[in-house]
Amino acid sequence: MNTNIIVETARQTLVGAISFPEVVGHLLAAGVEYYHVDYVGMKKTFYSAEGDVVVTPINYEELPPVASDFSAEGIRADILDSQQNGQSYRDFTRRAMEAGVQGYFAFLRGKRVAYFGRQGDQHTEWFPGTQPADFTEQNIRAIYARPRTGADFPGLIRGLKSIGIVSYDHVIESGANVFHGASGETRLLGNMGPAFPVTPQSNVELLKGIISDHQRVLTDYSALCRLVGEAGVEKWVCDLMAMTCSYFDKSGNKMHVELIPAGEYRDRITRAL
Repeated sequence: MNTNIIVETARQTLVGAISFPEVVGHLLAAGVEYYHVDYVGMKKTFYSAEGDVVVTPINYEELPPVASDFSAEGIRADILDSQQNGQSYRDFTRRAMEAGVQGYFAFLRGKRVAYFGRQGDQHTEWFPGTQPADFTEQNIRAIYARPRTGADFPGLIRGLKSIGIVSYDHVIESGANVFHGASGETRLLGNMGPAFPVTPQSNVELLKGIISDHQRVLTDYSALCRLVGEAGVEKWVCDLMAMTCSYFDKSGNKMHVELIPAGEYRDRITRAL
C-alpha cells in the first residue's frame, strides 16, 4: 500500500477537505481493500488484500462517549445528512458516537459500510447508487403505485419481498419509509405516505379498532395514517419474513403486533363468516 496517500487522505478527511467518494478513490489507488474506524480506540486501520496494515489517529477532541444503545435510525439519519447536506466529518463522527456506533468497516471493493454497536447491533449501508439491482427506488415506488385497497396489503408485501426487501419502517410524522434488504442494505424514501402528527398518549384499543376497520376496507390509506397517529403510533415496522406488523409509540414501546395473512384480508374475513 502507499502509506503517504493513505495518511494524507486520512488527514484531509478529518479536516473536512475531501468528500467520501474522493476518499474511496484515493484509498483504492493506494491499494486499500477495506478499513476499520474505531471510535473507542480513536484510530483508523487500513488493510490491503495482501495483509498490509496502516494505522492513523482520529485526533478530534471533546467528542462524546459511545452511547451504550445502538440507534439504527440515528446512524441512518447521520449518513443521509452527510450525503445530502455535506455535513462535516467531525459532526458525522459525533452523531455516530451518540447513536451508539462503536466503529465501522468500510469495504471499498464490496461498496458498503458496516456499522457496529457495543452490544453487537449493526447496520449496513451501501455506497450511493450501488445497492443490489432490484432494490431500487424505481422498483419500490412501482410496487406502491399498483392500485390496491387495504384488503390487499398482503399483495404489497409479496411485491416487496420479490425485490429482496425483508422489512420496512413507516414513520407517521414524516411519511417516509426505511426499507431493509436481506444483506443489511437500507434505503430511505420520502413521500411514501401522507404525514400526520402523532399524539403523545398511546391508545392500544383504539389502534386495534383502526386496524380492523382498515382491513375491512372501511378506510383508505391516508385515513389509516391519520388515525393511527391519533392513537399514538409513531411508526409501524413490517417484518416480511416473520409476516408481522408491529406498531410503536413515541417512547419506543411496542403497542401491538398484527400477523400479516398470506392471502387478502377480504378473503380471510369471508371465510370466517
